[in-house]
Formats: sequence, structure tokens, C-alpha cells
Amino acid sequence: MIITKVNNKIKQVQVKQLTKIIKSENSNAIISFLSAKNLNLFLEKTILSKKLDLFIVKKNNQIIGYSIIAKRKKYLKLAFNKIIINFLFDLILNLKIKALINSLISYLNFDLLFLSNNEKKKLNNSVNLNMLAIHNNYQSKGIGEKFLKHIISKQKKTANYITCETQNERSENFYKSKLGFKKLGRLIRYPNLMTILIKKI
Repeated sequence: MIITKVNNKIKQVQVKQLTKIIKSENSNAIISFLSAKNLNLFLEKTILSKKLDLFIVKKNNQIIGYSIIAKRKKYLKLAFNKIIINFLFDLILNLKIKALINSLISYLNFDLLFLSNNEKKKLNNSVNLNMLAIHNNYQSKGIGEKFLKHIISKQKKTANYITCETQNERSENFYKSKLGFKKLGRLIRYPNLMTILIKKI
């Protein structure tokens, strides 16, 4: 198993491997609804950004997992803003109403209404683990845990905390039991709220 941060333009075969994982394992994420062209554009922007990092885990020269890290939560939103017209076009074209509603909620910061000022401050000043996925064939083998521990260890000079969001109990239990995350609060999403988790690094 090899874990690396992607620093240069990735090959088209790797984009296809990442796309397959994103579409199957992050099917509710906005990026999973993007056209191949716009997803490629988003990955390129992520790699070129000094505020975002794309980590991949490979086995037998095949990408089996990925994660996108934002040095601060706002930086991912800024990256989206640069190509938001492309994103909105894809969502409208594919009639992804739920994704459009959630994009609007996030863009207007309505998603933070249930958080106290102290919780918002912690969230805004933390490294944000925005996306993570391991290919279904490699789940429940300890790969995700090793992958995340490696990524978290690389963030120690960036902030005091790392945060992530989840909508399901299984992943929440994984973050809490395997990695020591704790609940920070709730993030508004349609139709279900998301749990914000935080860990001191």
C-alpha cells in the first residue's frame, strides 16, 4: 500500500480510477454529479491549489482510495466558487435538485445556523477532511484507518484541530472509535442533518 499527496497533474487513467471511486463511494457528494470534464477540472484545481491537498492510496499500482483536505473549510468553498457556473450547469442539467439545495444552503452559510459561535470558530480554524473514500473491495481491511492516520499526521503544523462531516452512523462510529474524533455539532443539509466531528492533532 502506497500513500501519496498528488503534487502534479495526474494521468487520465488515474482520473478514471478516482472518478469510479467518487461516483460509487461518495454518491451524495456534489462532485459525484459532475460531468467527466468538470470533475477533471475540479481535481486539477485541487492539485494546483496551495490551500487544498489531494491524497491517494494505491495498491498494485491502482488507486483504491482518496481524500481531499482543505487547510481551512472556507478554502474548499473558494475553490468551488471559481468554477461554480460549471458545477451549477451540471446539477441543473442532471436535475439534481437535492444537490442544488445543499449547494445553496452551504454557499449562503445557512448550514452553520445550529452551531454556537465557539463551535463555528473551531470549525473555521481547523483543517477540514472534506472527502474520503476507499474502494468497496478494500473496505473493512484497516486501509482507511492507516490512510487517515497518515494524512492527519501530515496536518500537525497546519492547525490544532481537524474536522470532518458525516451523514451516516457507520462512518461516524469509524471516526470516533478508530481515530478518536468527537462530536462538535450539526450541519444543516437537506433532507438530513450532518454530524460535524473534530479531533485535536
